[in-house]
Amino acid sequence: GCVLINGAEVRCISTAGGGDLLALQARVSPGFSPRGKPPFPVEVAYEDESIAVVLKPAGVCTHPPADGENRRRAGASHGNSMRSAIHYALQPPPAGTPGALYRPHICHRLDRPTSGLLLCAKTRHALLGVSSAFRDREVHKQYRAVVCGIVEGDEGEVDSPIMRRESRTRWRVLRRGRSLRLGGGHLTELALFPLTGRTHQLRRHCAEVLGAPIVGDSKYGGGDAGSGLYLSAVELRLAHPDRPPGAPPLHVAVEAPAKFGRLLAHEQQRWERLAEPDGDGVVAEC
Repeated sequence: GCVLINGAEVRCISTAGGGDLLALQARVSPGFSPRGKPPFPVEVAYEDESIAVVLKPAGVCTHPPADGENRRRAGASHGNSMRSAIHYALQPPPAGTPGALYRPHICHRLDRPTSGLLLCAKTRHALLGVSSAFRDREVHKQYRAVVCGIVEGDEGEVDSPIMRRESRTRWRVLRRGRSLRLGGGHLTELALFPLTGRTHQLRRHCAEVLGAPIVGDSKYGGGDAGSGLYLSAVELRLAHPDRPPGAPPLHVAVEAPAKFGRLLAHEQQRWERLAEPDGDGVVAEC
């Protein structure tokens, strides 16, 4: 417990009487030390004494489901989740750090098939600051996606509620390509900027509003390229909770997964090599 009565730790059901001395104790060092081997390697994109940003691989859960059967279905048995793996990858805050958490805490979530940047807190102050930033929509996030089909225009904003809740996403076209097997002959690479955070927001906005489901997203009609979901979180920017107001924000960015560029290049090359021109000289699918 964090409360002492007459120097002894007590539980929430404990009571104090007249003349008892109450004290509040604060953790100044982490209490958890992982043992054995990590379930899988985790790349650290940024780390300091209070927060860290790690790269989540595609195909692993951020937080394991509470139910044992669902854990097995989600592939999260035996600690196979980001919540377990980050303990092996991150350094604990220095001894004596006020408000050090028992273990690092992941501050938000990515879907299991989505890869990319995850923000973690190592102190209570950082956790509260980051949680407030997410709540107040002060965290800038960018995702990259390869979608099936043609997205009309070069940029825009989707404003379409999900489960009757406000849901908004800005988007920008980065590259267009052709394909003989996906998207009716067309692929588009998008930069996506979620302005709200709803479950499957980007996947649903691409499929249901833009009419261009993400490659590999079988749930929402995306064609299968054989390499999972083509959606990745590539950028985070927010005010660092330990820096004074007006200080430069924390900005972490990574490249989109290499499979994105490989898919676009491979499909374009196949199109140029195998597609046949029609009678008007326009290249048509074989």
